[in-house]
Amino acid sequence: MALRFGLGGLVSRLLGATYLGQRVLSRWVKRRFTTNGLLVGLGMVLTLGTASTEQTMGMSVFLLLTTMLVTAMLLAPFFRGRFTIERQVPRLVTAGEPFTVRVRVRNCTRRVQRGLDYVEDLRDPPLSIQDVARRLRLGFAGGLPVSIRSARVRPQPLPVLVPDATGELLVSITAFRRGPLVLAAGALSRTDPFGLFRAFIRIATPQTVLVMPPRYPLPPLALPGHAQHQQGGVALASSVGESEEVVSLRDYRRGDPLKRVHWRSTARTGRLVVKEYQDEWFV
Repeated sequence: MALRFGLGGLVSRLLGATYLGQRVLSRWVKRRFTTNGLLVGLGMVLTLGTASTEQTMGMSVFLLLTTMLVTAMLLAPFFRGRFTIERQVPRLVTAGEPFTVRVRVRNCTRRVQRGLDYVEDLRDPPLSIQDVARRLRLGFAGGLPVSIRSARVRPQPLPVLVPDATGELLVSITAFRRGPLVLAAGALSRTDPFGLFRAFIRIATPQTVLVMPPRYPLPPLALPGHAQHQQGGVALASSVGESEEVVSLRDYRRGDPLKRVHWRSTARTGRLVVKEYQDEWFV
């Protein structure tokens, strides 16, 4: 029994480490490569099997795609510049509902910046191999990737920025989990001339947004009962909080109780004035 649990724990840890590594690699690939870059990589894999000394066409295509992708990756470190970022973020948002962040980007360089995209860098919740292994032992009922992912945000294009100019844009973010959502930094990206690989400049401007639990729509409530006149007597109407209410004032008539005398009106007019009440209604 102990051996079985020990082997299961080892397998869970191995799967957890594999998942974390795959998660980091997948995020880097999706962040760095454009759609065209992924297609070029797929073309390299497909032509790799046909690349040989006999198949000159396959070899030529493979070398061409490899050269384009490697050149695009080597050009990434040459993207440099100085920028400042200001955000206007809401204090409270709701999980599952998109919210908008207003971002202002200032170009602090002496060059005109074109073709820039703004990407919000979100800080994922800390996750260790032990946490993943624990979730694996509990099963995938809740969905492992969904429970880890904190939010979804898409890159937004920036307008052309002349020197010392400020560009403004709206970024839509959808949070998936309740709790604090940390906007760790704003990143400016630019693709290479081939449009295959992205280079980034990261500006650390941490801000926190509190994500409230999701809201669920409820069907309309059909409450039974309706108002009826004096059902059960006046005493029951008083007990449920719908007793008599004053509707008007009138002159005193013989037999009216003194507790119904309206003394302010009596003092103002010089004759007895009493309060008149409406009937009792309740559900």
